[in-house]
Amino acid sequence: MFGKSRIPWHKAWKFDPKITEFDFSDWFRLERFKEINGLPQVTAEWRRLFGNDIRCWKGDQEVVVTADSHPYLKKMYPFIWIARIPIERIGIQTDQISYLVTLVLEWASKFTGENVKTSLSINRIVVLGNKQAYVTFRYDFYDLQAIEVDRGKTKWPNYYLFRQVVLATSGHYVYFVSVGEPRRNPHKQTEYADHIQRWLKEFQLGIDE
Repeated sequence: MFGKSRIPWHKAWKFDPKITEFDFSDWFRLERFKEINGLPQVTAEWRRLFGNDIRCWKGDQEVVVTADSHPYLKKMYPFIWIARIPIERIGIQTDQISYLVTLVLEWASKFTGENVKTSLSINRIVVLGNKQAYVTFRYDFYDLQAIEVDRGKTKWPNYYLFRQVVLATSGHYVYFVSVGEPRRNPHKQTEYADHIQRWLKEFQLGIDE
């Protein structure tokens, strides 16, 4: 499916069957999704686009958010998601990359607001015609209780999730790569950031288009 790419080579990572099946119940209190205006519709559109053409991996460091300390967040961990979307599935004749970038930003914004104790910072958006795009952004979760599993019982009142999304057209497909790295300190990368960056540099699109 993805040529010579490997996910991931480090023992700290493993296949994530739930997210591969588009099941976000480990991350979110799904019953709250319907209370967020427009989120069910955007989620349904991503599910339609991905179909069965998605694979996901997770890092072994989990952050658990105590019950009722955040409106929708249950757990975080480093992740790499890859999908191969047939261009005809997107359903528009031109500018498929721009459509997907807009959908990424719409999805990202749905999770934010004072009422859900989450802020969003868009750091970078680069769109190179209908060939490639790169988006980076950050979530700040505040006024919660986040516990790093196997690293003590400290309840951190703020936590951060750094995101990168890469889109690239190749043949009859648009490849979608989404990565996330939770951090206690927004100014200090974790070891998983290094794993992710190394993998992104080595990632190669498949040649079976």
